[in-house]
Amino acid sequence: MPKPIDNVDKIYLKGLLEAVIKKANLSLSSKEDYKKLEDEIINVCGTRISHSTLRRLFNGNEKNNPSKPILDILAKFIGLPSWKRYLANARQYNKYLLNHSLSIIITTRSIDLEKIIGLCDKYGHLQEIYTFIFSVIRLALEQKNKEFFLQLFTLPNLFNKAYHSEYDFYYLGQAICLAMREDEEMAKALAATYCNNPLAVQYCIESFVDEDYISGYYGIWLDGYHKHKTDTQSLAFYYAMKYKDAYTNNRKAEATEWYNQIVALKPTKPYFIIVEERCAAIKLIEEAHTHDEKHNAIFKRLVNIAASLNGEYNGCPLYLLRYLFMAQKHDWICAIVNLFDQYPNKTDEHWLEKQANALQLYNAFAYHLQNQHEKAAELFHKVDTHLFEPFMYQCMMKDYNAVKAALAI
Repeated sequence: MPKPIDNVDKIYLKGLLEAVIKKANLSLSSKEDYKKLEDEIINVCGTRISHSTLRRLFNGNEKNNPSKPILDILAKFIGLPSWKRYLANARQYNKYLLNHSLSIIITTRSIDLEKIIGLCDKYGHLQEIYTFIFSVIRLALEQKNKEFFLQLFTLPNLFNKAYHSEYDFYYLGQAICLAMREDEEMAKALAATYCNNPLAVQYCIESFVDEDYISGYYGIWLDGYHKHKTDTQSLAFYYAMKYKDAYTNNRKAEATEWYNQIVALKPTKPYFIIVEERCAAIKLIEEAHTHDEKHNAIFKRLVNIAASLNGEYNGCPLYLLRYLFMAQKHDWICAIVNLFDQYPNKTDEHWLEKQANALQLYNAFAYHLQNQHEKAAELFHKVDTHLFEPFMYQCMMKDYNAVKAALAI
């Protein structure tokens, strides 16, 4: 049975139906009109759509929405080879109109919020809406336009899962955070609103974990986040971030206090894996542990995680190794690399590709520690610094240069 069209395609259905009415020169106000349209379609396309189906379709009552074969016939009726071609033409037309609007904004250097709301409402289903918003973000930053940033997370369709993916939302959050790096006063002014907005929290604090700026704007947002998110997992995340900030800035006594806060938590269910990785690494830094799965609870848990992930997610060893490298826990660096080496990475999409790239840096260092110098050098030379995540680029480059010096490359 043919599948109905999706939510994005439905946006363009109205235009197709209007084009059909114009071509047929019918008002479709009576049963006879629909019979005439049925005959017209047969004459032009050689294929029949019953007048009852047409009536349901033009009145918005087609069961389960129109299928592609029906839409192909209607597209042919107005002179196009297929519904796919009609969609391509319509999307391109809308894309050009959106680009034109951006050009006017850049030319006039004027951000009209009502106009932008209307554009997001009309064109928010297009992938190009993000290129548009990224450009407006830069202009708003330059102009210190606080009102635009305050309304950014309420703009129509930007976070509509019917049209866009989690990666789209992540990169929009990234664009906002990169802007805030340049204007800490703006970040302070937005903190109260963003730290109480679920979308801002998810994509600007919990997803774009800006470890390079924990002592800057991101630290301000973290403290605001802490006022609103008090569940056990959120507390663990917050404490882990504060620990890393203190440790990397050589405030070891303060770091230990944050570690104590983590230990005092009593979770009733497992943390999200990235939070668990951070907390496990902190415990390995602060406590005495052995890599013996029979007698050590943390290592046993890591063995089980490695087996269950089976190379499908390489963020787990990456986050563990980043913290352990920070503390120069050499024995644990080797143990983690050797453990996860049993399960080759399955890098089948761009996020895993980036993580696998970063992971090679710490793997190279582990092989160097184990006197496998050729393998260490081979892996190190495969590391592409351009694939490091923006939220930890400075941290990664610091580690990159440290490993390079250790390998004498």
